[in-house]
Amino acid sequence: MAELAPVGVFIGDASGQITFVNDAWFRLSSYPGGGPAHKPVDDDWLDYVLEEDQVKASTAWATMFANKVPVSIEFRFKTPWKDKMGNTGVTWVIASAYPEKDGDGNIQRIFGSVTDISDQKFAEILQTKRMEEAVIRKLPGGFRPAGELSGATKTNGSCVCSVVVPTCSEAVFDAANWLGPPSGRKPVLAQPANATLHTHRPS
Repeated sequence: MAELAPVGVFIGDASGQITFVNDAWFRLSSYPGGGPAHKPVDDDWLDYVLEEDQVKASTAWATMFANKVPVSIEFRFKTPWKDKMGNTGVTWVIASAYPEKDGDGNIQRIFGSVTDISDQKFAEILQTKRMEEAVIRKLPGGFRPAGELSGATKTNGSCVCSVVVPTCSEAVFDAANWLGPPSGRKPVLAQPANATLHTHRPS
């Protein structure tokens, strides 16, 4: 039954050695093996996790053994992902592992599953991006692509500043200057670290 499951299934022994995985696990991880004669899974399976997530994955595995408690974690395999619309990325999974303990509380075996959540993660990222853009459009000055020249010259005494900033920083910067202090004067805020500042002093 485990071989036919739509999710990745794995079993480990008391030492943490993975002794069984199904075909879905091989497909999600891209670990070499699978098919009728499965290649044993060694400790190098972590190499198939995206570098940025390797520490998180190994820490969760160690925590399960140290505290003898179930763990669940989201991480990315290096396996390429592509949906029906042609969107691409890496494979996101949620992995859960459950220790089976004896009467003395010692771990005997580990049962776990790995579920592909790449479609959901892509939808979440897309929704977050759309929400951010919607908020920016409501700010004074509206929405402009990241890195675009602000197109406005801010004057404060002897300084004239042209600012190039990313989308979010630019929108917040413009909004704050537009509001101005109670006196009605509209000072130029301190520039973000990645802004380009040009100062012209009076002769």
